[in-house]
Amino acid sequence: LQGDWSSDVCSSDLFLQKAFPETSVWSRTHLGKFHNFVKLLAIKFAFVLYKFRVSGNFLDFVALVFSIFGFYLLSLSEIDFTYSLFGVLIIYFHIWVDFIDGLLAKATDKSSPIGHQFDNLGCDADRFMLIVLFGIFTGNNLIIIANIFSAYVLVVDRKSTRLNSSH
Repeated sequence: LQGDWSSDVCSSDLFLQKAFPETSVWSRTHLGKFHNFVKLLAIKFAFVLYKFRVSGNFLDFVALVFSIFGFYLLSLSEIDFTYSLFGVLIIYFHIWVDFIDGLLAKATDKSSPIGHQFDNLGCDADRFMLIVLFGIFTGNNLIIIANIFSAYVLVVDRKSTRLNSSH
């Protein structure tokens, strides 16, 4: 944020100290240049949302609703390819929000276990809908039912099994 928010230097410094205390996004070479570029954009956008007092949980909720709509558009791909394109872009938006919500929570000192679970809900919903969507594309009811069951096992049940085995 160096120099981009000159009228809010103190505010942006405080935001960065709390939200992203590392010295530079680019120092994380193990994550790759594209990932770090996306993180840089997320930090800048998170600061704007921070100034408007948007919470991470609210952003997660909005992104989850958008994601569900994006998967709906993907399911209409047989009607028009444009639906698929917009569906994918909306789902990518949801993934990008995943870079932002944690920054907002840290900057406002509102990180919580509930917020973390809500954040994970969006990712789990995306995985679940993607697996079910593969079944929908086949048009076969048995495969759709099998994919719903598989999605449940891979997304929901896997989490509870992992949590119970860690005790």
